[in-house]
Amino acid sequence: MLLLSWMQNTLLEAVAVAFISAYATAVSLKSIPKLQKYETQAQKAAEWSRTAEKRLWDTRYTVGAGLIFASVSLLSSLYYTIFVTRQTGPLLLGWPLLLASGAFYATGYMRSFWDSKAKIPLLDEYNEAISDTKTVIDMLGWIGAGWTVIAVCKLGTIFSTEGSSPSP
Repeated sequence: MLLLSWMQNTLLEAVAVAFISAYATAVSLKSIPKLQKYETQAQKAAEWSRTAEKRLWDTRYTVGAGLIFASVSLLSSLYYTIFVTRQTGPLLLGWPLLLASGAFYATGYMRSFWDSKAKIPLLDEYNEAISDTKTVIDMLGWIGAGWTVIAVCKLGTIFSTEGSSPSP
């Protein structure tokens, strides 16, 4: 009975992580075209200033990191939802731990760049992109928490399986 409870928790948590990851991916995809509208001006500024060039690349890297991580989390959570509920093994515990660590790292990496960005008057879409990216950062924290819970549930499943006696 306890094993069934652990498996149900893993399934429910994987579904929740899938929804959060899908939302983070969609918001990230929505912010990219808004930032690209200002790409030409940023590239011209980067020709004259190393600081502007660094900010341009940091913007690209951080937004890309959020998009890639949210997408990997979405695909992984869908896989866990469909295929992994009854299986156990080191990879099935290790992968959620890796994703949780990655989500927390990406959150810190993105936050360190975007928290210092102020909104600029008359650049409405750029300001919306900043807000969108901060939303993705917040969602990555929830994704990391979700993968941590999935890892704990998988650990519970492993111990429940080892402690149960085989059926006749």
